[in-house]
Amino acid sequence: FDLLCESVSGDAMVRFAFAIELFWTAGTLYINALAALMLDSWGWRWLAGLSTAPIIFGVIGSFWLLESPVWLCAKGRHEQATEVLQRVAHINGVDVGTFVLTTHRSPEAPISALFGRQLRPRSLLLAFIWVVGLFGYFGASFATPRIFDSSAGVNYGEVLF
Repeated sequence: FDLLCESVSGDAMVRFAFAIELFWTAGTLYINALAALMLDSWGWRWLAGLSTAPIIFGVIGSFWLLESPVWLCAKGRHEQATEVLQRVAHINGVDVGTFVLTTHRSPEAPISALFGRQLRPRSLLLAFIWVVGLFGYFGASFATPRIFDSSAGVNYGEVLF
């Protein structure tokens, strides 16, 4: 996610970040539709195999992603980071000229700072949102077989799709 956002111009960054979230949603819909259409007839092994098929696009696409300039600088590989930034600038039609990268080290705060007076409300709220999202996600995952169960007389696979 971060690599893709670092590899595009500022104008396109928002669109790319939003598109990534759309792919997450499409993947969720894909697996549920796949389960509804084929789980009863083909079984879970085929479902597992076909549900992993989209990852092939991600693996193939990863060969075209450039390494993160921020990570390269953090590792002391400034020349490579400069090359990556110049390549991205060239792709975006921008001339960045000559520049020198340096590593800025900010002091690292201890993890206890998350629960200090200043960050405690935000940390607790984010933890709450994460837990609620986690339970909602796993609840939906565990409920999927019941949703598509046709033993109650209603075939939700036919109703929904």
